Amino acid sequence: MSQPQARKPILWLGAHKTGTTFLQKALMLSQEALVRHGLRYMDLDEFRAKYTRPLLYGRGFGRAPEPDDDLNLIFDENIPGLVQHALSAKGLYPDIAARSRKVCAHFGLHDPDIYFGVRNYVGFLPSLYCEALKSTPYRPFDQFYRAGRHRIDWNDVLDQLRQAFPNSRIYVYFYEDLRGNEARLLSQITGVAESSFVIPEKISRPGFSHAAVESLFELSKSGPVTRKDVFSAISRYRKGKKFPSYQPFDQDEIDDLGARYQDHVARLRLRDDIARMELSRY
Repeated sequence: MSQPQARKPILWLGAHKTGTTFLQKALMLSQEALVRHGLRYMDLDEFRAKYTRPLLYGRGFGRAPEPDDDLNLIFDENIPGLVQHALSAKGLYPDIAARSRKVCAHFGLHDPDIYFGVRNYVGFLPSLYCEALKSTPYRPFDQFYRAGRHRIDWNDVLDQLRQAFPNSRIYVYFYEDLRGNEARLLSQITGVAESSFVIPEKISRPGFSHAAVESLFELSKSGPVTRKDVFSAISRYRKGKKFPSYQPFDQDEIDDLGARYQDHVARLRLRDDIARMELSRY
């Protein structure tokens, strides 16, 4: 099935910890189907080296080359901000508008279709913290996220995007609906048939158990925690039945964060400037 010649470019912005690695792998495995549909997607590591880092971090990363003319599917969750910069008193991803506009300006993207995934804060915040542990100096969770300091509301992020791209169509999907529906999401975004996507069986990435993170906290009491210490803890306390996932919140905090997420999603569903992507088949 041929696509309209004037198809809109796609700007997929994450968020972090919403299945992005799995989805990016599926896109790479499905390049032939994408090309047949008039879409070109670049490997994430290559895109970050050529464009994301030079454009958004400048010094030390050189100049970004001229854009590939046919690159029309951009998907990098670091465009809104790095994991260590996602939380702020102003809200989630406080620089998403400026950073996204800068990338679009370089590629000459006008009014791209924008896609963004959201996730319950109960899982998002611990997962974001664990991701930061892999690449930034150690700090305990209570220094990474402070309920009284950091504002969390996905609607704030969407407000920024709407103001930055007033003529773009903005679509939101929910991480909780994603498992088993990855091909459906990719199809809705690209227009490529679900059956044309090659979905990876599994992506093995080391995850943090609660015991692993607690061991790092204990280690930090006696000196600096190194990157080697972090990955040793992951290996020693391998996440699974014996060592469940990291969860820093008590039940009252879990209930509060869950209720806030549901309230924010309810408000999101009332918005007429944002399109919700429904992935559930039943």
